[in-house]
Amino acid sequence: MEKEKQPIRILQVLRGGPICGGIENFVMNYYRHIDRERVQFDFLVHSKEKGYYDDEIKALGGRIYYLSLLDDKNVLKYIVDLFRFFRAHREYQIVHGQVRGFAPVYFTVAALCGVPGRISHSHASGVEPTMMGRVLDLMVRSIKFPSNVHWACSKQAGEYMYGGKAAFEVIPNAISTQRFCPDEVRRRAVREELGISGRFVVGNIGRFCLQKNQKFLLRIFKEVLKLRTEAVLLLIGEGKLEAELREEARRLDLEQFVLFVGTKSAIEDYYRAMDVFVLPSVFEGFPMVLVEAQACGVPCAASTEVTTEINLSGDVLFLPLRSSPRVWAEAVVEAEMGRDAVMLLRQHGYDIQQAAAALTAAYETMMDRFAG
Repeated sequence: MEKEKQPIRILQVLRGGPICGGIENFVMNYYRHIDRERVQFDFLVHSKEKGYYDDEIKALGGRIYYLSLLDDKNVLKYIVDLFRFFRAHREYQIVHGQVRGFAPVYFTVAALCGVPGRISHSHASGVEPTMMGRVLDLMVRSIKFPSNVHWACSKQAGEYMYGGKAAFEVIPNAISTQRFCPDEVRRRAVREELGISGRFVVGNIGRFCLQKNQKFLLRIFKEVLKLRTEAVLLLIGEGKLEAELREEARRLDLEQFVLFVGTKSAIEDYYRAMDVFVLPSVFEGFPMVLVEAQACGVPCAASTEVTTEINLSGDVLFLPLRSSPRVWAEAVVEAEMGRDAVMLLRQHGYDIQQAAAALTAAYETMMDRFAG
C-alpha cells in the first residue's frame, strides 16, 4: 500500500509569550486557512511562557518548541539551544523567520546545521527611536545575509530590510473578508455593551509601545473632545506602556473618556463600534489593523510613516506626525463613514482564502527546489 503523503512542515519562528501582536495575527490568519493536508506549521518561540495562541495551534496540529531567551536573557545558552534543536530536528527544510531581532542568530545556526530554506520576512519599515532601536536597526539590515528567501509585508518594509535595489516578494497581510465586514446589528450591540451608544467613538488597536504612539493619540483625543464633547476613545490591546498611558490619561483629565478594554478575540465587533480608527505610528510595515478597519467600513487616519500602499479602500487619510494634535483632531472629526471595502480588498489580493492558497503553492515550490 502506498504510504500516505505527509504535509510539508514549516518551522515558524516567533517571539512567544502571552502578548498578541500583528505578526502573531498574520501567522495565525494564514495558519487557519492554509491547506494543512499539504502544509503544516510548527512553532519555535523564544519564551517558556504560554503563548496567546498555544491552545489553538495545538488544536490545528501544530507543534510548539520553547526556548528561554526572553526569560533568562542568556545569549550563549540560546545559541547552544539552537544548535541542539536544529541537529535534533532534521525534518525542517524551511524556516520562516518572523522575529527580526534574533534573526541573524537563528538563521546563521540554521544554515550551519544544513537547513536549505531560510525565509526572512520583513514586517516593519523602521525601529523605535531609542538606543536599543539603533542596535536593532543594525541587526535588521544584516538579516538578508544568512537568509536566502526574502519576503515582506509591503514594498516599504522590504526596501527597509533588504535595501532599495534588492529583490524580495510581497506577501499580503490578508484577512478573512467574511469575518471583517460591516454589520450594523453587531455595531449597536457592542456600543450598548460598552455603554457608548450615541457617542463619537475614536478607536485604536495595537500593542502599547513607542512604535504605536498612543501617547500622541491621547493628545489628539484631548483636542477631539473640544470639537465633539460626546467623544470617547477606545483603546484595545496591552503592552509595556499601559501603566504610563493610563497615567497620561489621568494627567490630561481624560480618564472618564478613555476605555482600556484589553485584548479581545471577537475584534471585528470592536472595529464596528468605532466611528474612526486612528493610527499615529512612528513606523509600520503594512498594519493589518488598517486592513481590518477598512473591511469593516471604518474611515482611518494614519501617520505618513505608514505606507500609502495600505489605502486599499480610498478611505485612509494620512497626516504627518509633525502636525499638531489639533490638526489631527479636525481631520478625525470630519471623517465620514467608509464604504464597504470587502470587494476592493479581494481585488487587491487581501482575502485570506486566495492568499493562503498562494502561500501553500509558494512553500511547495520552494520545497521542490530544495529537494532537487
